[in-house]
Amino acid sequence: MSPPTTTRRVLSHASRWEPPSTPTRPSSRCCSRTVSGGLQVIVEDENLQPVWVDVPAVAGALIVNVGDFLQLMSNDRFKSVEHRVVAKSVGPRVSVACFFQSHGTAASTRVYSPIIPKGDPSPQLYRSTTVKEMLQHFMEKGLDGTSALQHFRV
Repeated sequence: MSPPTTTRRVLSHASRWEPPSTPTRPSSRCCSRTVSGGLQVIVEDENLQPVWVDVPAVAGALIVNVGDFLQLMSNDRFKSVEHRVVAKSVGPRVSVACFFQSHGTAASTRVYSPIIPKGDPSPQLYRSTTVKEMLQHFMEKGLDGTSALQHFRV
């Protein structure tokens, strides 16, 4: 029997301990995730300055954050977005994120290209790439809150 082709990693963002927030000392940490009250989206105000906007949760709705690779594969039909979690309550908080990724002894050499439905006049927006190249560029770019996609635009 062959080993599974995907793994699940659970992260708790425990890179630095921070005491629980209080009314006089709010949490200073923020990371890119969804929030329990809904999704937050960053937009530009009339002065073209970025402003975070709360998007209210819809009862029974499932929020799915799309990653850069799916945006590339969908040729921008699905968009990855910068998003964050803000600690709105006083006291300790735990965040859990799950990532699914392929694994194995050798990196896949499969080349992926944007999928454009037959008859769709949209031009191809991204060049073909491998998962290895995409991840390598993402890691080299760093976690600065910006998309890694500009590197792959045609």
